[in-house]
Amino acid sequence: MTENTSFSIIIPTYNRADLIKITLDSVLAQNYPSCEIIVVDNCSTDNTAEVLQPLVDAGEIRFIRHEQNLGRSQSRNTGFENATGEWLLFLDSDDLMAEGALSFLASKISVYPQAGIIGGGYLKIDENGKQINCAIREGLIEGMVNAPYLSLINNYYLPMGSYIVHRDVMNAGGKFESNLEPYEDFDFCLRMARAAPLAYFNKLVAKFRKHGDNTPLDVFYATNLKVAYKNLTEINNDYTLENKSQVIAEWKNFIADDFFNRKEFKNAFYSYLSAAFYNPKKVLNKTFCRQIFSSILPKTLKDKLKASLQDGKVLIALF
Repeated sequence: MTENTSFSIIIPTYNRADLIKITLDSVLAQNYPSCEIIVVDNCSTDNTAEVLQPLVDAGEIRFIRHEQNLGRSQSRNTGFENATGEWLLFLDSDDLMAEGALSFLASKISVYPQAGIIGGGYLKIDENGKQINCAIREGLIEGMVNAPYLSLINNYYLPMGSYIVHRDVMNAGGKFESNLEPYEDFDFCLRMARAAPLAYFNKLVAKFRKHGDNTPLDVFYATNLKVAYKNLTEINNDYTLENKSQVIAEWKNFIADDFFNRKEFKNAFYSYLSAAFYNPKKVLNKTFCRQIFSSILPKTLKDKLKASLQDGKVLIALF
């Protein structure tokens, strides 16, 4: 590990006086020598400033307050603009860093010098700290991720707090976009993956708290679509992207899944149909897709989909 490598941990917050101290305790416990902690208060109306003042006085954190509520994207951007660290980690004020996370991520920098993003696994916990589920997926290959942008769409999702990004990569990939909240973190991670190589490891680095203030599912799914359509438009205009047709197929499938989760089945059907022409095997291997297609598609179109597969036997029992 290179202990001279400097880090900035940026924490946006709004009315989290009851949670942020525990978050900061997990960060301060990292005991990494070259690390600054920047808390950006998005004009909280509770006693957040009062809770944090002792840490400010002790020089353990830097505290920046917005005079109006600008949203968490701008709060993260403000933190970035004031950061001095070579590497950045963005952590939400209701989440936790796992023990030894920063030292572990730092230890991979010299081993994988080509990586501009280094990430790991995470837990979801309830308000009492009890584990809900774990996203340390043993099936994923550790080390450098092949085709990182494509991989992030489905397999290697990295939420805030579970990865570090080099400041040069953020300068190249761009800041957080407020109009994509509350899914701006996914869009940000995708843009970073288009700007630099990604290294991933099956090591617990973050814990995410599920509580009553989390984003409602309907808002979550709606913003999913905004991110997906934005990326799909960018990809269609990018003539340098590798695996372009595969990436388009993944996004179309992503959009179809989102419609299905929102119970917009008509939109889901047309989206799955569109995705099937790019990657029929993946789409038609889903049970509910097979049922939809079997009952609706005309026989001639079914035959064309069968013929487009490398192994037609896969679909013999489907229709």
